[in-house]
Amino acid sequence: MAEIKKLQYFMGGKFLDSAAKKTMDVYNPSTGEVIAQAPHCTSDEVNAAIAAAAAAYPKWSATPVTKRAAVFQRMLTLIDRHLDELTLLVATEHGKVWDEARGDVLKAREGTELACGIPALMMGESMMDASTGFDTVLY
Repeated sequence: MAEIKKLQYFMGGKFLDSAAKKTMDVYNPSTGEVIAQAPHCTSDEVNAAIAAAAAAYPKWSATPVTKRAAVFQRMLTLIDRHLDELTLLVATEHGKVWDEARGDVLKAREGTELACGIPALMMGESMMDASTGFDTVLY
């Protein structure tokens, strides 16, 4: 029997081990096998994650839209590069057949691709902070 993977939580750009004593089993619904254990994060961990997200927001919201779109473009590249791996994860964790799981990943890819077009979608007669410190206006 394979060792059951202990999942971590993600905060501040890093995966971290939880101090929680309580975990929740993660099952492969196709087989009923326990494939991982997810921590019931502590109140302090949840509050720290909320604080980290709140602290990150001002910098992200001040990031020019073209730079934000570049982040989504990198994400799109990663989705394409790891499509089979992501499909396997969805199939395993949700008990879906391959084609259905791939469809779910491709649906997420569509939203990411849309986010890559943010600069064009935001264009009207002006765009604030098109690049750091520069606004554009159409006359």
